[in-house]
Amino acid sequence: MNLVIGPSDIPFSDELGKPKALTEEGIQGLLKAYMDAVERCKKIGFDFIEIHGAHGYLLHSFYSPISNNRTDKYGGSLENRLRFPLEVIQTVRAAWDKPLFLRLSATEWAEKEKNESGEWVSWGIEQSVELSKRAQAAGVDLMDVSSGGNYFKQNINVGRNYQASNRYTPY
Repeated sequence: MNLVIGPSDIPFSDELGKPKALTEEGIQGLLKAYMDAVERCKKIGFDFIEIHGAHGYLLHSFYSPISNNRTDKYGGSLENRLRFPLEVIQTVRAAWDKPLFLRLSATEWAEKEKNESGEWVSWGIEQSVELSKRAQAAGVDLMDVSSGGNYFKQNINVGRNYQASNRYTPY
């Protein structure tokens, strides 16, 4: 039984099994699961919620062109790839009036973000800025920015301040 899900059936690497591509019904079920999680957070008395949308986890897999090859309203264009993450934010915000954070990977450390035709082929800073704007408009109070986690061949030159080069990117 395959318990791994994703926007598409693209595996992280050849060594790992393929995830099961979510149906639209499955996506709606996950939105309800997020709502249920918010209710548990309220009951416990949390001061804030951080939605994890980075490091190859589900929301990152939806917004990345590397892992999302859907042809429905949740895939293809940037607008469509952002749809599910933004639906999650809107669902959580509708039930949560305290601070809401979103963790995102600003880059996948892939060779390039666009191909010769100008189409997105990986996730990077330009798209992250757009997601940040839309997340803020949807009610996110703080962006917790990281990088990597969704591309098997990521080329990260790890060292002091290696993620700091984009820290002053305006949005």
